Amino acid sequence: MATRPAEATICNVPLEPGVVLTIPDGQDIFASIKPGAAWTAAVLPTETWLDIEETATRLSVDSTPNAPRAIRLSEQGLRYVGSRLAALPSRLGENDAQREWRMPIAVSEYLGAIAEASLDRALADRQLDRSLTRRLAQAWKADDFIRTHLSESLSVMRLCKELRLSRRQLEYAFRTTFDISPAEYILRTRLNESRRKLRSARKTGQSVTDIALETGITHLGRFAGYYHRLFGETPSDTARQR
Repeated sequence: MATRPAEATICNVPLEPGVVLTIPDGQDIFASIKPGAAWTAAVLPTETWLDIEETATRLSVDSTPNAPRAIRLSEQGLRYVGSRLAALPSRLGENDAQREWRMPIAVSEYLGAIAEASLDRALADRQLDRSLTRRLAQAWKADDFIRTHLSESLSVMRLCKELRLSRRQLEYAFRTTFDISPAEYILRTRLNESRRKLRSARKTGQSVTDIALETGITHLGRFAGYYHRLFGETPSDTARQR
């Protein structure tokens, strides 16, 4: 994805702001790059990208692409992808015991955002299930899955795959039901469950770290910050209470 084009081209495609270029396996890559150009790139098997694309959009991919394809994101789509791109370096840089699974999750979330953002808005709107009953059912089914798998690696892409919903439909269901995004809901569910466990920590003898890991939180520094913003006290403060 081009972030600073500077009149660059790759495979004869001008890298304009918001252009995402997908290049299939075996394609010769040639470029004209001038100083100042900048872009982000990911190399992955074609079938992996097609799986991510289908998971994010819930559209069947009939064939493997055999030529470079330029996807031009809308202004809204560019902001959507850009916010995930901005978060990617910090997520990849986290150095903890769970880093091995965190890296592919962070990348798949970024690629899923590109796939969803590149979907034609009119087509995406036609795809949405606008039934209030079904949206509520979708959100509560997702809630059940989140609570059952809270200690595991959870991402929006995993919820899409498990519930067989597009990212856009899942977001629509969560905004309707809980008035927050799926990612925010996962975080708040983890924080509320950790608070419930922390209130019994003196009785159970569990440490803050033990409880954080049990609720799927592996970055303790961020955990303390998120926790304090939501509850007005640190996890240790809660654990010390009777």
